[in-house]
Amino acid sequence: MSQICHLPYGMDDPYLNNLSLQRIPKDPLADEEVLINFQTFPMQAGQRAWIISSVNGMPHVKTRARFDYAQNGWALWTCCLGRFRKGDKVRYRIFSGLGETTAVSSDEFEFDVKAWENCSTSEIALLNHSKRFLSCFKLTDGKNDFNRRYIFKRLPKERFFGMGEHYDSIELGGRSYTAHVFDQYKVQGERGYAPVPFIFSENGLGLFADTGYRTSFFFNEETIEVLIDTLGQQYKGNDVIVWEKASPQEVVSQIYNISDPKVPPVWAFGPWISANEWNNQNMVENALNESIRHDLPCTVMVIEAWSDEQGFYKFNGAKNKPAVRGINLEEYSFSCPWPDPQGMIKKLHDNDIKVILWQIPVFKILDDADEQHKKDLEYALEKKYFVMKKDGTLYTIPPGRWFEGSYVIDLFNPQAREWFKEKRKYLIDELGVDGFKTDGGEHLWGRDTVVYGGISAAQARNLFTEKYFETEKEVVGQDKILFSRAGYTRSPSSTLFWVGDEDSDIQALKANIVAGLNVSLCGNPFWGWDIAGFSGELPSVELYRRSLEIAVFTPIFQIHSECNMGPYKSAERTPWNMADIFNDSSIIDYYRKIVSLRMSLIPYIAEQAEKSVNQKQPLTKAYNFTTDYFFGENIFVAPDLDGNNILEFILPPGQWIDLWEGKEYSGGLSYKYKCKNHYSGVFIRKGTVLPINLPPSGKISDPGKGFEKNALLIGGFYEKEKPLLKNLNAGQIENVSFIGLFEESQEDGFMAKIKWMRIDEVDNE
Repeated sequence: MSQICHLPYGMDDPYLNNLSLQRIPKDPLADEEVLINFQTFPMQAGQRAWIISSVNGMPHVKTRARFDYAQNGWALWTCCLGRFRKGDKVRYRIFSGLGETTAVSSDEFEFDVKAWENCSTSEIALLNHSKRFLSCFKLTDGKNDFNRRYIFKRLPKERFFGMGEHYDSIELGGRSYTAHVFDQYKVQGERGYAPVPFIFSENGLGLFADTGYRTSFFFNEETIEVLIDTLGQQYKGNDVIVWEKASPQEVVSQIYNISDPKVPPVWAFGPWISANEWNNQNMVENALNESIRHDLPCTVMVIEAWSDEQGFYKFNGAKNKPAVRGINLEEYSFSCPWPDPQGMIKKLHDNDIKVILWQIPVFKILDDADEQHKKDLEYALEKKYFVMKKDGTLYTIPPGRWFEGSYVIDLFNPQAREWFKEKRKYLIDELGVDGFKTDGGEHLWGRDTVVYGGISAAQARNLFTEKYFETEKEVVGQDKILFSRAGYTRSPSSTLFWVGDEDSDIQALKANIVAGLNVSLCGNPFWGWDIAGFSGELPSVELYRRSLEIAVFTPIFQIHSECNMGPYKSAERTPWNMADIFNDSSIIDYYRKIVSLRMSLIPYIAEQAEKSVNQKQPLTKAYNFTTDYFFGENIFVAPDLDGNNILEFILPPGQWIDLWEGKEYSGGLSYKYKCKNHYSGVFIRKGTVLPINLPPSGKISDPGKGFEKNALLIGGFYEKEKPLLKNLNAGQIENVSFIGLFEESQEDGFMAKIKWMRIDEVDNE
């Protein structure tokens, strides 16, 4: 059967194009040449193609198409429609065949021709307070207004930062950047799962587009251009906010005011473990047993492959009497591969490990769906709980995208949200699950896709993640957590983040740290990454150690791995699997020291997390906008992210103590030296007081439990600066039993030796 394929907007995406099928440009401007690209099938000798078009209802014009080439049985064609004037409505239909009597035709397509004009005086007046504002333009067809372009003055050689998550660099420039929630699987570069339409300069200029529409920033030599692209949707503008402050830190505080991050429960700052291949209860309980056997502290276990892979709220193997609304725990009967999830969760809780279950806001369409899933689909279709197309048909995720062919829950619909929440309520309230890993959310494609209220995906795509997390947060409550990959401006008010999927190599490690520091600058203080990468072959032992060491000093500490695709019997990044594969038991010993140090630092991390939220500043703050950074106020980290085992950095002003070597360094100077036992420089500010959870052994690199402050580590040396209690205030010494000072030597070749003294033994004279 003859076919014609033409997608005027392609994927309607800034990163993906189907040029052989698209109209170019997608949204024509006055006096632009318009090309129509399309394909026909089957390719045959003597075939021809043409387009019949009309302008403003005037007589139709026939224009012949040019054959370009053939590919896999399809013929590829281009047809030039010409140039048009602002306000013209152009309709066209594609024909193909041996001639008019044998031709088949496409549907009719249309576009309105637009042009750029100055914005209204009232819109301009809203920005005239800015000393940097130059001009504003609107895209119009003469009747309605659409896109906006805002032009601001750029100072000579002015550096800019921001845009939320991107992996290429901390400083912006050399290309345009677009705030477009996008699920780029690895090697992300400028693309991000969690962008923010916000930039700021070293001179205190901040620009923020408070809109869900796709927003791009162009960095020209003398100007900064902000483009809000509505993809053909009418738009009133007035969404750009300008801040002109004395420092970049003040601008960053403004975006923190809007993102409104929340401090998570303290257990979220401990070590997390996860592996996608844990698809049954035995594997999860084995991971628990291995952690106990090797005495490896763990506070969170993430279970990804737990559900029936249909509606993502039932354990795989669970049976129940089908119901359209929420189901109580007692109505389920469980069997392999998860015969007793309640007992499993209790075991984890008894060992002080919280449980996070994986989520995705889609419903699969399956030929072998169980009766519950069929009933869910029937009910949701009847109630219109799924995302739709503008023509009233159901939207499904396009081919080639994650979860292709699936329906997407319309979480803009209040009734759909309640139904979605009811299905998951038993997991929290009855099973005692401690939160959700809210994966995905980047599922809305095409301007003709609409959510509740008729809102186009042109606006809803970026905002969908916020609706998704708000909904799931209402399920789990404030004392439990979400952990998400995607996001937008206000997502940090509901969720923690990991910075996406990456390989296990040194380039990916650097990209992840860059992305994490970038989100920190844009209102999102609580991030982590899949330590040493989650995809492909296992990381080298060196990369594993290097990554673990950095992860101690990032907000969320999580190891995770993709499903096993070989060549090993397991792809887990757990220390016991790494030790087994590489036949090196020292990996477990090193991991134990690393996670024990992390546990000891939790009081400090929790204290600094509170300050980050209250002071509206990053928890991990890039120093001089490099990949060297502060972890809280009093720890400075200079990681080697190039893999050459050379540390080269400028130490911030003041005096600092090397956590690994126990040596004092002067700030304001540059240093370069070869790594010894570690891959990062980690320095404690001299004179500072770090709250610590000291293990019973009296060594902060030994395993311990609990999160409470019971000791203080003083940034000083025992032989030179014995602490005096009178220098510590009552709040600092409350519940403190020990005070520690550095000694100028190493302990076990791992870190500096610390002299711990009972507080009642400290000289107070």
